[in-house]
Amino acid sequence: RPPQRHSTMSVASQKLRVCCTGFGKFHGVPRNPTTELVEGLQAFLDEHPGRNSSGLDLETEVVEVSIPGTEEALEAFQSKHAAESSVQTLFIHFGVDGGSQCFRCESIAYNEADFRVPDERGNAPAQEPICADRNMGEPIETTVPVARVVRALQGRGHQVMISTDAGRYLCNYIFYKSLRAANELDKTVSIFIHVPPFEAVPKEQHFIFARDLLDELYDAAFGLDAYGGGEQGTAHLRGARAAAGMASTPPVSSTKGLVFLLMVILRLWWSCPLVYSPSTEGFR
Repeated sequence: RPPQRHSTMSVASQKLRVCCTGFGKFHGVPRNPTTELVEGLQAFLDEHPGRNSSGLDLETEVVEVSIPGTEEALEAFQSKHAAESSVQTLFIHFGVDGGSQCFRCESIAYNEADFRVPDERGNAPAQEPICADRNMGEPIETTVPVARVVRALQGRGHQVMISTDAGRYLCNYIFYKSLRAANELDKTVSIFIHVPPFEAVPKEQHFIFARDLLDELYDAAFGLDAYGGGEQGTAHLRGARAAAGMASTPPVSSTKGLVFLLMVILRLWWSCPLVYSPSTEGFR
């Protein structure tokens, strides 16, 4: 079935098409939080918009946890983008990490499928390449400035870090295929986000995180200052300082300013590690 398309009236001069996927149920996860996140994201943005929500053209799809399901979803998004290639496009994929306590921004996907359990259609590849025309295990790194995005999100109070391994199941599979597609298309980038279960982080916080993430990705897509400009950007910067436990007014002298900046960085660093590298088993 075609992806759901949601249009948001915008006063912004630049439009970012967002092709957003979540996953359905799979082995051991009968209630996938990314299903509810993706299905309810547009309604949340309409009711609680972020600073860049008006510039988003959001399309969503809940993907069956299977190889054919991921292929079908990506083909639909790619076909749509090919017809409107002049529009800046973001592929963003959400998947659940059942053992996590925070959000993880994946930065790399690998050309390897090694399923510990069969997918929803019974496929269970074992150490096989996702794309036969590329070397086994070949990594592809996202062109999204993940470190900058993560720092900005931490400054907004989110528990989030970078991950360098999305596992070898369908999360890695869809991310690898998406990155390949993004590299072959104009004005297109891709990112994958692992979310914790609702038991670890409440559902409402998932929606707030997704909204703030889209704010930062919009800025990154158009090369904007991560904190925006004018009064709104100033308010955002104050929020980042408050989240770091620092004063809202920066010091006057350059020396004090440097010390202040270092203190902010250290507070953000200790609040949540920046880089996460899981065990060899990775995520589901």
